Amino acid sequence: MFNKVYLKNLTVLFVEDEQVAREKLSKLLTKLFNKVIVCENGQEGLDKYNESLNSEEKIDIIISDINMPVMNGLEMLENIRKVDQEIPLIFATARSESENILKAVELNVSQYVLKPIDTDKLIQIIYDICEKQFVQAQLDEARIELNNYISGINKVALI
Repeated sequence: MFNKVYLKNLTVLFVEDEQVAREKLSKLLTKLFNKVIVCENGQEGLDKYNESLNSEEKIDIIISDINMPVMNGLEMLENIRKVDQEIPLIFATARSESENILKAVELNVSQYVLKPIDTDKLIQIIYDICEKQFVQAQLDEARIELNNYISGINKVALI
C-alpha cells in the first residue's frame, strides 16, 4: 500500500496561466506536497526547473497546462526532456487536440487530463505516479544495501 505521507517529502512544479485555476489548484497541491512552485507560463516553469537542477530543491513532479503565453507546455517539456527523461509530468488542458496529444506521448508525458479538472481524478493520478516513484526509491535503496552487503561478504571472503 502506498504511503501518502511520502508526498509530503516531494516538490511539485505547477505551471498554469489562468489565474483562477492556478490559485484553486495550487491550494489543493499545497495540502498534498511539501512544496509547490507555481509559475504562470512555460518559460517561467522551465526557468524554475533549471534553477532546481543547481540547487538542493529537487522538483519531483510537474503539472502543467499546455496552451500558455510566452512558452507553451509542450515546448517546456521538450526542453526539460533534454536533461531529464524521467521526471513525471501531468498535462492539464482545456483542449483535446490530437496533435498535442501525439506530441505529449512522444515526450513521454505521464498523464493527460482535460479541464475542467476533476480534482479527485487528478489526486488519484498523482498518487499513482508518486507510488511508482516511492516503490522505485525503495528498490534503489534495497539495491544499494544489497551491494554493500555483498561487498562486505567479498572482503571477508578475501581474508
